[in-house]
Amino acid sequence: VLNELAESYELTLRKGATVLDALKQISGVEVRKVGEREFVAAIEGEEGLYIYEVDGKLTNVSARGFKIKKNAVIEWKKLVPVTRRRLSVKIK
Repeated sequence: VLNELAESYELTLRKGATVLDALKQISGVEVRKVGEREFVAAIEGEEGLYIYEVDGKLTNVSARGFKIKKNAVIEWKKLVPVTRRRLSVKIK
């Protein structure tokens, strides 16, 4: 239900454009490099850990590395840390 509230845009890009190219067309984006990988660290100044899905599927390719070859729906999602289990471990 909350996904219906997300801002939606339609873009036209050249074949082979990246997911990051698409995001940069409509948003201010901050990218940070960690080791050999790059991560989207902020969108429109809102910092966080962002992931993306292409046509409803997660990928393990960086946003700069994923090339769009056909019409697609790209969804950017901000991960929100929520504690699911807290373990208090005591060592004998």
